Amino acid sequence: MVFAWQGFCFEHPDDWLPVNLTGNRQEGYARISSPADALLQLRWKSSKGKPSADAVGAYLDRLAKEAQRGKKPFERRVEPEESSVSYSYHSENWGAGKLFRATEEGRVYFVEIVGPSRSKLADVFKRALRTFAEPIEQQERWSLLGLDVLLPSGMKLESHELKAGKTALSFSGPRLKVQAQRWGFAEQLLQKHDFADWARAVSGLKSSKATVTDEGVELTGNRHLLGTVTVLAKHQTMQNQITVLRVEGRGEAEKPQWSWFV
Repeated sequence: MVFAWQGFCFEHPDDWLPVNLTGNRQEGYARISSPADALLQLRWKSSKGKPSADAVGAYLDRLAKEAQRGKKPFERRVEPEESSVSYSYHSENWGAGKLFRATEEGRVYFVEIVGPSRSKLADVFKRALRTFAEPIEQQERWSLLGLDVLLPSGMKLESHELKAGKTALSFSGPRLKVQAQRWGFAEQLLQKHDFADWARAVSGLKSSKATVTDEGVELTGNRHLLGTVTVLAKHQTMQNQITVLRVEGRGEAEKPQWSWFV
């Protein structure tokens, strides 16, 4: 499964789920947990400095002191490289991490995996690092908890809602506002409701014109001073979910396209 957030992305096992997301594009933190008491955590920060082995050493010193207070053993290994620092440690849990820069400019990333067993986690960590990317494209991917969309690059995430039955992200940009929603249990939701009527209700466009195609339902609201509201709702039957894009834009160039759905 792909986790795409704030301009970077990587792969993780399908049953691992994001449980903590804070910060913004310049600096933040994400934690993805497994069902078996393991976690993959990531911090990022805009920085012009080189990844520092001293920073990794200070972090491991803190872990060693915590282990000492708990009368636990602590073994470490640090491997400085030209543009990154890798490390691993073993105490009550096993952990491994890497401090690196994905591109020559921009952010420095700290990625770490922690859990009870190296044998079960080493491949997960290698996969995350192997697939880690900070793509620079006209569209930017946002993917988590079943929601997977491509939006214009540079959108600012204003808020997020992460629930079992609903994932919702709200964005703003220079010429548009976007709400991306993933609704679970689609079969149950549509048992008693026409798809177009349901899309009207959740998007707040109750009197809008609906166009139904093989792709899904498109709703268009009345044009006003700030632009036109367009909604695309796609029933993804294999995943038993519905993805909704509600876009408020000023012109045709900002209208959402079905290609925005991954």
